[in-house]
Amino acid sequence: MTEPNFVMLYVENVPASAAFYTGLGHTQESYADPNFRTFKDRLANRERLTALLDEVLSARTTAAWLEHFAGRVPAAPVNDIASALDNPFVRDGGRIWNISHPDRADFKMVAAPFDCPGEALPRNPAPALGRDTERLLAECGLSQEHVAALRQRGVI
Repeated sequence: MTEPNFVMLYVENVPASAAFYTGLGHTQESYADPNFRTFKDRLANRERLTALLDEVLSARTTAAWLEHFAGRVPAAPVNDIASALDNPFVRDGGRIWNISHPDRADFKMVAAPFDCPGEALPRNPAPALGRDTERLLAECGLSQEHVAALRQRGVI
């Protein structure tokens, strides 16, 4: 844990491991510790490694670690939802859509995680609960009487 949140470090391969341990101020010999040499070794000794890393990583803030490892060790903050949505990559990159909503003046939603070249993706809020129930049941072949009976019994 770092302040104010967690930092995710990708240290699975040898070059990243070397950069990580060196970045923590360790020598080549210390990151060659047989308990932590390979992914399997680190997994087998996870509790011990986690305790060691928690102690070291808690000495700096998340931002300080990200700056420290930039370009050498893949790293990212572990954000809560508010922080993730306020991230410049998300906020300034068109990944939050402002859409019209029948019940809310300022409604935002997360954009689709993909693009369809040449097509505009829908930007609609989900329909109100039950809005399309009768139409969908009719499309499935249920009669109006059957739908009314389901409604009377509290099924829909």
